[in-house]
Amino acid sequence: MRKLNKRIFIAAMIGNALEFYDFTIYGFFVAILSPLFFPATDPLTSLISGFGVFALGFLTRPLGAIFFGHIGDKYGRRKALSLTIIWMALPTVVIGLLPTYQQIGIFAPLLLTLCRVVQGFSAGGEYNGAGIFVIEHSPADRRGFLGGLLTSSGSMGALLASGIGMFFTLPFMPAWGWRIPFLLGGVIAVVGLYLRQQIDESPEFKQTYLQKKSNTLPLFSIFKENKGSFFCTVGIGAMATVPFYIVLAYMNPMLLTQGKVVASSMMLINALMSVICIISLPLMGGLADRVGHSKVMMYAALLLTISAYPFFWVFEHGSVFLIVLFQAFIMILTEAYTGPSNAFMYQLFHTSQRYTGVALGYTLGLALFGGTTPYISANLVKYFNSPYMPAFYLMIIGLLGFMGAVWGKKRAYRDVKVGDALLSS
Repeated sequence: MRKLNKRIFIAAMIGNALEFYDFTIYGFFVAILSPLFFPATDPLTSLISGFGVFALGFLTRPLGAIFFGHIGDKYGRRKALSLTIIWMALPTVVIGLLPTYQQIGIFAPLLLTLCRVVQGFSAGGEYNGAGIFVIEHSPADRRGFLGGLLTSSGSMGALLASGIGMFFTLPFMPAWGWRIPFLLGGVIAVVGLYLRQQIDESPEFKQTYLQKKSNTLPLFSIFKENKGSFFCTVGIGAMATVPFYIVLAYMNPMLLTQGKVVASSMMLINALMSVICIISLPLMGGLADRVGHSKVMMYAALLLTISAYPFFWVFEHGSVFLIVLFQAFIMILTEAYTGPSNAFMYQLFHTSQRYTGVALGYTLGLALFGGTTPYISANLVKYFNSPYMPAFYLMIIGLLGFMGAVWGKKRAYRDVKVGDALLSS
């Protein structure tokens, strides 16, 4: 039976952790960065501008998925993943060095936006590429667990960002203390790049490409042969990310803006959510290995849809303790869906188009629905003058995730061995 090399898994985890560290640091500091780079007389308007740049970083991910997916499918997963970690780290370090609006005027928000664009572009090939790389090295009966454990490394990166962010928002810290967490992202990247250059290529990639090269562009073959699988991954990307960003990038910054919590308390709440994710993801992935990936994902999506409106009622009327309790419940449901998703999506595409298909579909779901969540939620509240409007958005996402799991269950790729398939479970 195939065994997963620990060095390969660690190398994949570090890059994934860096991706979530980079994006979480911005999400955590958006309430602090917004007035520095997008000054406005209305605090909500300033925060919405910061949310807009947060969303823009996600909108460029599909382009990165196409670019790095092509490299990963044509020239190797290892080569693509070595590039993504470099391209993620550079703009993070630059953000830590950027002058503010007060110092260089309009160039400050323009440069910040450019950094977010490059971050998003590179991240488009990271998470799904690392997931594919790990699953292609993994034994069939542990793919849910190992895929969930890999995803949990993102929460580890978010937890690291929470701890560092909490420290650098303490009262005794200087006003420029927010810059240091961004600079530390470069240290993580150096370690990850070194490890990725020492690991072996995916055995499935070797079998498909080192023996017989293909001249077909992966992107074209996907839309010609696997449109159904592609649209399933879009729904999965939406469901796996929207609830996460509703909690971490919309609700908690709103709690800070409304004065219900201080910055250090917000970081503590985010840290708690990250711990819940770290524990839930491999557990739910392991459960799915036993009872079926699609089954766990469908039940999680349905429960989330039902819970959406009560969730926002609690956010509006409940105490901070009750809000955090409900957030924990929503995060567990989200990770029950996300934990098996790497193993689930692996079976939707042949090796020759898997990196591009999974990465592009997932990042489109993330870009259209997940990354825009804080921006959409804030504007729904503003224009409809109702704090409950984001609940209906969350319900729609839950239904999309449910349909992605149902349709994907029927689309296990014909070249995936029956003995490896759990979609029909």
